[in-house]
Amino acid sequence: MSNNNTQTFERIKLINILGLDEKAKICNRCKKNTDKDSEYLQTEGYQAPIPIKPNNQDNITKIGTHTYALRNELKQLELDYQEIISQISISHEVSLSEKIKKMSGILYKNQHQLNQKPIYNPISFKEMLAAADKDLIGFC
Repeated sequence: MSNNNTQTFERIKLINILGLDEKAKICNRCKKNTDKDSEYLQTEGYQAPIPIKPNNQDNITKIGTHTYALRNELKQLELDYQEIISQISISHEVSLSEKIKKMSGILYKNQHQLNQKPIYNPISFKEMLAAADKDLIGFC
C-alpha cells in the first residue's frame, strides 16, 4: 500500500471510528495513541494498523557489543569475516605491554639483584632476553 493510500485509509478510519469531521486534523502522536486505547481497540470497526516493516529478526546481527540490521548478503559476509578473524587470531600471543614488563623485570633482576653490568651489544642483549624468557625471543 502506498504512503498516500495509507494516509487516506487512516483518515477514513479516524473519521468513522472516532466520529470526526471530514476536515478534522489529528497529529501523528494522537494517531499512534489511538491504537493503544483499550476502549478504541474493542470497537466494532477497529482495524489494526498495518506494520511498516515485518518483524523479521533474521537480519539482526550482533558484532562485539553492537547490534546491526544487515541485509542477508551483508550478514553472510560479516559472519564469514568474523569466522576468518577468529581462526587467524593468535590466542597465546603475549601483548607488547606484557613483553615490556617481562624485559623490565629481567633487567632489574640482572642489574640490581645480581649486580651485572648493562649489556650494550644488541646481539648479546637479544640472546640474554631470549635465554631469560621464551616469550621474548625475537622481541628486539
